[in-house]
Amino acid sequence: MTFSFNRILYEDQFSKLEKAEAWLNQIGISLENTRFLEILRLNRLIVKYQKQETFDSLIDEYGNLKLWYALTEASSFIQIWLIRLFNGYPQHVVVCQ
Repeated sequence: MTFSFNRILYEDQFSKLEKAEAWLNQIGISLENTRFLEILRLNRLIVKYQKQETFDSLIDEYGNLKLWYALTEASSFIQIWLIRLFNGYPQHVVVCQ
C-alpha cells in the first residue's frame, strides 16, 4: 500500500486498473483467483453503482471496509504498472522499489 493520499476519480482508477490487468496478462502472469481480480471486480462495481447513483446498495451488499480496501489497494497495483510504464522498463520486467 502507498504511504500517501491521492485524489482520483473512481472511473480513472478503474481505467488504470484495466490497463494494469492488460499488462499483467501480456507478460503472462496468471490472474485467476487473485487478490488483483477481486480488487478489479470491486472497482468495476463501484464505478457502475456510482453511475447509477445506487452506491448505498453496494455498501449494504459489501460493507464499507471491503470497498475501502478495494479502493486503497488498487493504488499499489497502479503504481507498479506506472513505474514500469514511465521509467522505460521492458514489458516483461516487474520493478519493486
